[in-house]
Amino acid sequence: MSDRTGPTDGPTHETPDAENSSDDHPVFGSGSSSADAAEGTPGAKKGFFRRHIALTSLAVILVLLAGAAGGYVWWLNNQLTNVPRVDADIETPGEGRQ
Repeated sequence: MSDRTGPTDGPTHETPDAENSSDDHPVFGSGSSSADAAEGTPGAKKGFFRRHIALTSLAVILVLLAGAAGGYVWWLNNQLTNVPRVDADIETPGEGRQ
């Protein structure tokens, strides 16, 4: 048996360095303040578009589809309006020639 006693016997308690500080705890999050959040640090609050990326993407796609459909209807109306007309001298009933 060994008679080792002292600091090598059990866990050592070292002071945390910059990369293992208690502010960067993986479960409880970073201890950043609101001033840090404004500067874009990792603990910063995400904006609306980053939190709702699926909803934002769907809305953009729907707006593009609605714009394309509206453009097609406008173009079709313009094409039908510009159809050349021929004066066929057709009388409609009740109008009569005088």
